[in-house]
Order: sequence, then structure tokens, then C-alpha cells
Amino acid sequence: QIGDVAGQCSAHGGLGLVYSNLGQHERALTHLISHLDLSVQLGDVARQGAAHGRIGDLYRKLEEFDRAMDHLNHALDIATRVGNVPGQGHAHGALGAVFICLGQPDRALHHLTRRLDIATQ
Repeated sequence: QIGDVAGQCSAHGGLGLVYSNLGQHERALTHLISHLDLSVQLGDVARQGAAHGRIGDLYRKLEEFDRAMDHLNHALDIATRVGNVPGQGHAHGALGAVFICLGQPDRALHHLTRRLDIATQ
């Protein structure tokens, strides 16, 4: 029995955020990966974008910048494809923060400028 897959997906996403805020990053990642997997199972591209964004944010916290960029770029691509303007803004802002941490101010400036442009539309 599969049950309410959409409900499970939402619950895993929420639990991932809570565990991340509690500093329990491994538990957070487990839930966020489940959120992504269930989003794929549902064929819900918008949820996939949100899941990638949350996973990218967690990897940024963990200073695993290559993984963070991978997931945040997926989030940005999906948000652009589905027309999720706030999602695009979030992804640009998070990518800007990654590039600041990596000491790449030109790339950070690009993403943070895009973030501002989106926020002022």
C-alpha cells in the first residue's frame, strides 16, 4: 500500500527543514532526499525544484559547496522551466551565498544581482 504519497512528500520536506534547524543534518538530509525521491515518483516537477533547493541549502550549511551548487542549479533550472519566479530568486540568492563562501565575488555578484532583479519585479 502506497498511501498518501503527496502527504508523505510534504511531511519529509517539513521534517528535513526542522532537523536542519535543529542541527541534525544527517537526519535532515535523509528526509530531504526522501522528499526529492517522492517528488520524482509523483512526477511533480515543482516539488522536485523545492526539494533540490532545500538539499542545496543544507549542503551550503555543511560547506559542501560542490553538492550545494549542483542541487541549487537544479532548483534554478526547474524554477525557470515551471515559471516559479520566487524559486528562481531563492536559488540565485543561495548560489550567490555559495560563491561568496568560495571567494568568487564576480559570480556571487551575478547571482545576487539576479536575486535583486527578481525581487523588484
